[in-house]
This record gives sequence, C-alpha cells and structure tokens, in this order.
Amino acid sequence: MRSRPYRISRLPAGYRTSWPQHQHWSCINASAASSQPASLGGACNAVSVLFIALCSCSTLGVSGSRARRWASCAPRSETTYQRAPGTSTTSARPSWLPAHPPPPYPRRMAGRSEMSATEASAVTTVGVLDSGVGGLSVVAAMQRAMPALPVRYIADTARFPYGDRTAEEVAARTLALGARLIDEGCALVVVACNTASSAALELLRGRFDVPIVGMEPPLKPAAERTRSGHVAVLATAGTADGERLARLHASFAGDREVLTVPMSGLADLVEAGEIAGPRVESILAAAVIELRAHEVDEVALGCTHYAFLRDALSAMLGPGVEIIDTAEPVARRVRQQLEAYGFAVPEGEAVAARCTATGGAGAFEATLDRLRAAGADLPALEVVEEVPA
Repeated sequence: MRSRPYRISRLPAGYRTSWPQHQHWSCINASAASSQPASLGGACNAVSVLFIALCSCSTLGVSGSRARRWASCAPRSETTYQRAPGTSTTSARPSWLPAHPPPPYPRRMAGRSEMSATEASAVTTVGVLDSGVGGLSVVAAMQRAMPALPVRYIADTARFPYGDRTAEEVAARTLALGARLIDEGCALVVVACNTASSAALELLRGRFDVPIVGMEPPLKPAAERTRSGHVAVLATAGTADGERLARLHASFAGDREVLTVPMSGLADLVEAGEIAGPRVESILAAAVIELRAHEVDEVALGCTHYAFLRDALSAMLGPGVEIIDTAEPVARRVRQQLEAYGFAVPEGEAVAARCTATGGAGAFEATLDRLRAAGADLPALEVVEEVPA
C-alpha cells in the first residue's frame, strides 16, 4: 500500500484536551498538603511567601543578573509539577512548560524603567525575521494596521528553507538574528516563521528582555469554526513534526480530526517568486484532493509563505471551505504588546520597511520583482545592505 504523505491525528480517549492559559510553577498535590501537620503547613506558607517575594523583586527596582528571573525561582522537585500526559517524570522542568513568566509577574524590560515617554516613542521599531519572503505577508498586515511604524526585516535567504534543517540549527540561527535585531534597537521582535517559532520562541523569550511575538498555525480558530469537525493544517515538514503544533492540537482541537498536510516544495516555489503556474497548481491540487476526501471545511495555513497562495487555493477549494491565515492577528498582537509595554505606536505618514537579506540583496530584489509581477500583496520595502551570512 502506498504510504500517505499526510497525517491524521485524533487524541485518544481520556487525553487531556485543554490546559490552563498560563501554567504556573505550583504544587498540585492538594490531598498531600491537606494531610500535613499544621507546623509543616506553616513552613510551606512561609516558603511560598519567600518565593513570591523573590519573584517580585524586579518590581522593587532591584538590579542584578539574570539569575533573578522568575524561571530561576522555580522549585526543583519533579513531583511538584503538573505533568502533561506522555511527558517524562524524570525531568526537573517539563519541556511543555513556558519559559516566560505568566501574569502577574511580567518580565522587566532591560532599561525600560529609565526611559521617558519621548525616548520610548523614539525607539519604537519592530524587528521581523524569517527565512525568506514569507514574513513579508506579516509586514504587509502590520503596515495596514500601523502605517507609520518603522519595521526592520531580516530575510535569512542564505539558510532557506528552515523546514529542511534540524530544530537545533533553526533555533541557533533564530537566536542569532533575534539578538541582531535587539542590538539594533528594536523594541519588539516578530518571529514571522512557523518553523522558527516552533524551534526557538521559548528560547528567545527566556534570553531577551523584550516582547517576542511568534507564529503558530491557526488551529484554534479552525477548530472553533468547523462544522464538519474536520480541519487541516498545511505546513512545512518542520512545523508538521514540531511540538508546538502537537500542543495546539491537545489544547484546542482535541475533539476534532486534524489532517496535517506537509506541502513539500511549495515554500521553495514561493521563495523563487513563483506563486502561479503548473508546478504550484500541481502541489495545491494534490492537497485539495486530500482535503475534500476528509470533508475538511477549515484550512489553517502553517507557513507564512503560503499566504501568497491563499487566493489560488481558495479558488481550487471552492465555496464552503474557509482558509485561515495568521498575518492579521499577529499585526494586532504587535500593537497590543507595544501598548502593554508602554511603547507609543507612531502615527503619521506611512514608512517603508527596511529590509536586508543574508543571501544577497540583488537576488532578493529579483524575487520581489517576480512576486510583484505575479500580483503578490507586498509591503512597502527599502532593500538595503546585505547582512553577513
């Protein structure tokens, strides 16, 4: 029997299908706690007060090293963690637990408390990184929502495609590019790549004191809107096999049949400026056959490159099937994060995004010209000097 290029996943009976919005480092053995002697309970309360005080030290203006981070205050006994099904009980810190602190303990941004409102407004530049042109669909949405917002974009074309690389390689490269954007003064960084977000988003949030916005397949809205109970995710191999997608399924689509379709080679065609023609149509047609066979009525785009093919895919699927992209929600999230951290969103005339490509400015501009000729919705761009690969 021919092996199928797609994967259907449905959680087994009894599998937990929703997690708390913010996982806390907390003891969940309530029955054991209730049976403890009063003296021991009082000691536990004292330890809890000390823990909260340590976690809140940043709000008191205390300076120090990163050892003061909220995550560093976590207890070390593996018996105190709420564990997801199937995870190891030997790890001191489960891999699914977020590295960044949940409210009400937001991380203090480095130097932010010393900035005046005028200074904060002056440095409100948002950095965006991706493996190529895909992230430009996010930049276009940001420009529609915030035309005057300065955007710094890095396309890592020298290492495209990320989907063919190991998670370790992608994580290391994403950290390096994120550090570059922050060093250049970006107030917020958008990882406009699902594969990079899956590999490095929590690492970025754990290392840098600026808000980090990532990408993930819009499986949650797809699961909420479906009428047939069958949804699909179109993604690269790196995203399809990533833990982030598995967690999304467990959290928001546990009672839905999720068809994961790796779109091999599709992002490469978009990166070459090809968003129409027989090669693109062949890949899309094969995916459409599977979507129809499984009565899918909600399709989540799991790669920013695929946003440029949304109209073509919609025409092939016909009415009754909704295609969900994440560019507009990410743009709204960027505004929310800027305002939450006290950065003013600039108003006024539209400005072009400043863009560099690690594989060479000339080749990147040629790709942009082909995309424009094919009718792609691109943001206003200024391609500048190359970033050393």
